[in-house]
Amino acid sequence: MSFILMAKALKVDFPDAHTKLLMLALADHANEETGECFPSLTRLAKRACMSKSTVAVKLNWLEENKWITRDRGTFNKSTRYYLNLDQETVVREEDEVVRQLDKVVLETDKVVRQTDTNLPITYKETINSNITCDSKVKNINKKINYNEKYDEIWKHYPKKVGKAEGYKKYLVAVKKHGEEKIFRLSQIWINDFLRRKDDIKYCVHICRFYSNERYLDAEHIQTNAGKTALTKTQIAG
Repeated sequence: MSFILMAKALKVDFPDAHTKLLMLALADHANEETGECFPSLTRLAKRACMSKSTVAVKLNWLEENKWITRDRGTFNKSTRYYLNLDQETVVREEDEVVRQLDKVVLETDKVVRQTDTNLPITYKETINSNITCDSKVKNINKKINYNEKYDEIWKHYPKKVGKAEGYKKYLVAVKKHGEEKIFRLSQIWINDFLRRKDDIKYCVHICRFYSNERYLDAEHIQTNAGKTALTKTQIAG
């Protein structure tokens, strides 16, 4: 049980009561340090006072909106949930800018399908919209001065979620192990994940990658000298 995670869940403006109750149920089972839990679907339904089918729908929404990550279990292994309630406002702002950019693209496609005669005007308006969104992205990035090595890691990290929060955990890891070691192990881990071509949903959020010291897994990965640097050739392979 984590009262801290439950308190965070209470402050989130979820779309409906069922979603909030489910998140509270997950937080009630979660480890406070890792945000990890593995309650059964039946238990979640009982604790959140809803049917299992409703639980399944709400879990999908929470996962799609990056509030949780799921490591789906097999017939003899429970599904593990990782709560992501420590997202800062700046992370949410990044998501909002992405949604705005998607909206611009959809609106452009709609207008193009409707008529070609207005294309020059619409194109101009779309460019202006994109400039506005691009400015917001730059303003967000200016709020945090990421160092060069973290930017290089983020550039190749498979799951682009929680850059700001991940940077905070990265700095904690650097203080503990030193930046050269963290950077080297991060490179090895990323290269190995890309080499295996695993589904992106199995990639841990970068925040938990550093807070749970997952980079230390790289010490046990068998690599050769050619796999210790992030290069375009390696990533393409």
